[in-house]
Amino acid sequence: MTVGASGTQYNVPGSILRIVPIKSFDMTIYDSHGKVIWNIANQKTSAGLKLVHVVFPKGTSGPITISIHNIKSPLSNVPTDSADFAAKVA
Repeated sequence: MTVGASGTQYNVPGSILRIVPIKSFDMTIYDSHGKVIWNIANQKTSAGLKLVHVVFPKGTSGPITISIHNIKSPLSNVPTDSADFAAKVA
């Protein structure tokens, strides 16, 4: 995932213990007041991976919440899932 207008890429090797098959997901980014500043829906993955390039409106700074939700597995017996991350745009 690329976050921020400067195109800084965050990659933490070893933080992912296993690759879980994902069919699709939605992502929403909220500012510190809970206002949606970016979103995208029904993103498909390729070989279990997806690079998402996010460009925030000019002047965006401070705390944000990244919500990856409606994560769907290609397996029919697995329920949808979600994950939220806190970050700061400088």
